[in-house]
Amino acid sequence: FLNLIFTSVVEGLQAYTARTIINITGSLIFIIGFVTLHDRSDPLVLMAALNLIMALIKVAALGFFITSMARQPVQLLPLQFSVRLSRRLFRFGSKSFAQGVAGSVEGRMDTLIIGAAIGPGSVIFYSLPQVLTAYIKTVSETLSHAFLPALSNLREDSEVDAVRHLTMTGSQLVLAIVTPLAIGIICLGSGFLSLWIGPEYGEKATVLIPILSAYFFIPMLTPVVGRYFTALNEHGYLAVVASIRAAANLTLSLALLPFLGLIGIALGSLLPEMLSRLFVLHRQLKLLNMRLRDYLRELFLPILFPAVAMGVVIVTLQSWVQLHDWGGFFLVAGSGITVYILLMIPNMKRRYGLLTLHEEESLRTAN
Repeated sequence: FLNLIFTSVVEGLQAYTARTIINITGSLIFIIGFVTLHDRSDPLVLMAALNLIMALIKVAALGFFITSMARQPVQLLPLQFSVRLSRRLFRFGSKSFAQGVAGSVEGRMDTLIIGAAIGPGSVIFYSLPQVLTAYIKTVSETLSHAFLPALSNLREDSEVDAVRHLTMTGSQLVLAIVTPLAIGIICLGSGFLSLWIGPEYGEKATVLIPILSAYFFIPMLTPVVGRYFTALNEHGYLAVVASIRAAANLTLSLALLPFLGLIGIALGSLLPEMLSRLFVLHRQLKLLNMRLRDYLRELFLPILFPAVAMGVVIVTLQSWVQLHDWGGFFLVAGSGITVYILLMIPNMKRRYGLLTLHEEESLRTAN
């Protein structure tokens, strides 16, 4: 609760960079703690303890940041109350509230259905792959937050071209970072769970992880759409889509559960997400005044070859290196991400003006 309050205050100050740094620091602490202690304690107890520590650190860091930013004590000033402003805040906030409620219901619906229909013992076999793949969403949302203040300011200044450019640049950067994470989870997720908790959990997650990864990666068709629509005060559309998607998720999951079990629950989440994302993409293209072909080429072409190469490297190495220990796991994962980074560097340097004078001259000569 304190984390939510402090986060809201920091976002109200438009200090998204500080919020992102704090979140990334907490995630790094979680990863370092897990890598250091995973073989010395019960995995579930370790994850719960690390989550608690990460939450406490975030609250402390956010609280310190707020107190250091405050120029005067926070106090209630009734004479400055404005009915007009309150109505605007309520209309704006109610859209975000509806969108958040729909997202929370959708995110927690699967485990509730499984616990009620199959039994609590089956929840763990679904929740572990879900928690692992959900990092795709967590990382993308954290990264996209940094673009909201700039988008809002540009919108107020009616800088349409600048808003479009920043939206596409932000989308490319978020996609470039999230894509290797998604590939790694798809290719190595079941092996990770086998090493972390046990082979039984990894085997049961073999089919679930690709489906859930697709569910969390499909929003990468519109990586910063939430921030973009919020900056334009168009996020009411997202609230409507999220509500309909949550209802469709519930209906389809209940329909597929008797026939496909846990896989049916995962498909019940994936299919509504695929369909609803097409409507969101259509709306974003209309606001950006872009054609679908140009948008997809500009967004996905730079990462296509590096992503395919990373996947090929990981799959090939898995046939040579047995993932029986963490050394083999990190060797395969590290090799894949190294190939991806090496292939992405020329694209990033060319697209974002990081070429040296010699490299620019060589590129012009080649063309």
